[in-house]
Amino acid sequence: MDAVDAAMVALSGTTSQRTLGSMVEALARTERDTGLDSDAIRRISFDCEAVRAQYAAFESDLKGGASEVYLHEMPGGQFTNLKEQARSLGLETRWHDLARAYRAANEMSVTSSK
Repeated sequence: MDAVDAAMVALSGTTSQRTLGSMVEALARTERDTGLDSDAIRRISFDCEAVRAQYAAFESDLKGGASEVYLHEMPGGQFTNLKEQARSLGLETRWHDLARAYRAANEMSVTSSK
């Protein structure tokens, strides 16, 4: 792999981003050791928790992971933003249709750039 998408604990888990601290610990003392400082990651994550609390009113309604982001290859942030927009427009019941349309648009974009 060339890149991995991860986030601080307080900001991960509702879409596709895995917890950075967990990944760093899992890879520690292996050939893929990241060299990142686990203590620093924890300190930064504690700060992120405080900041996230200030934005609670703007949180999406997701309560857990959404593995479907891999199905339509939608970035996690885009997923939560688009889902909230769909809800605000009364289209929440058509979410899966919208997600499929997102993927179709991506595929058209890739095809037209070749």
